[in-house]
Amino acid sequence: MIATDDDGVVRGVRMADRTLPPLDLPIDQAEPGYRALAEFRREHYDASYAYERVLRAGECTIFDNHRVLHTRRSFDKSAGERWLQQVEVLLPKTG
Repeated sequence: MIATDDDGVVRGVRMADRTLPPLDLPIDQAEPGYRALAEFRREHYDASYAYERVLRAGECTIFDNHRVLHTRRSFDKSAGERWLQQVEVLLPKTG
């Protein structure tokens, strides 16, 4: 999904590739559309864009869920507790 503001400016891209239905495109745009999707996936999973940090006990990380593609490696419960908190902040429109 590509989210735009009232002026048509792209404000976000969301991708859930495991649940992506077939692309709804005119037949002449289907092949280029799937090529573009494949390239987006290649970039999405390209390790050269990754930043990885292992948190120590007592540390936390905070990021803007709408600006950062994120994931995590497996979590070992025997290493300690994991606390995940979601916060939604609504910002005023700019520009």
